[in-house]
Amino acid sequence: MFPAAFFLALALLFSFPFFKEWWDDPSLRPKAYRFAGRVAGGVLSFQLFAWLLFGQGEWIGSMFLIPFHICLYFVIRTFK
Repeated sequence: MFPAAFFLALALLFSFPFFKEWWDDPSLRPKAYRFAGRVAGGVLSFQLFAWLLFGQGEWIGSMFLIPFHICLYFVIRTFK
């Protein structure tokens, strides 16, 4: 399940025109890598949170909301 959501998030990124422009331009490709890494990290963090908290009943899973919010902050900051 984790790899499926990871690759789904990356596949969805390529459906956005702005990401395709970043990817096609060699000078903006590092920005595309950083953005994709943050999106993928956020998706995986949120999945770990949901799996541990709701699936396993472990409250420690809520700690994975911290990296999710950090990734979300940087993704939102990219568009300012």
